[in-house]
Amino acid sequence: MNEEEFMQALSECEEALMRFALKLTGNIQEAEELHQSTVYRAYIKRNTYKKDISKRLWFMAIMRNIFINQMRCDERLRRYAEHSAYSMLPPSGDAPNGEMFDILRALRMLPRMYLLPMQMFLSGFRYNEIAEALGLPLSTVKNRIHMARKHLKNILGPYDH
Repeated sequence: MNEEEFMQALSECEEALMRFALKLTGNIQEAEELHQSTVYRAYIKRNTYKKDISKRLWFMAIMRNIFINQMRCDERLRRYAEHSAYSMLPPSGDAPNGEMFDILRALRMLPRMYLLPMQMFLSGFRYNEIAEALGLPLSTVKNRIHMARKHLKNILGPYDH
């Protein structure tokens, strides 16, 4: 499929793709991101399109695969975050002291989007390493760690550290 045919097919399927993205995500912002990722991926892979397949179904299959891959990635990140939160406990069999327990509890209370970057930062990763590992812009990683620190400061306020 050449570029002109691609643009024609996309314009024919645009509305159906957006409805499908909304159905998958249930959120307008996530649906727009999924739609944009689908258009980008389809454009790159436009030469693999076979004429005996419906263009709309081809776009939707790409969208569904992107969505499934994102869900799998989110699940892996969630499992890593849970594992790393528990692995921050002291290595000995001793229960953490009150202050350490409060810090770990505060970390677990962080919103999910801040938790993983903050845990990676506390584990010794640099900002650019976190950005690369999570596939995020460096400025986003710095902002999320900054926001995590603010949340922790609000939660741990009584300690005044």
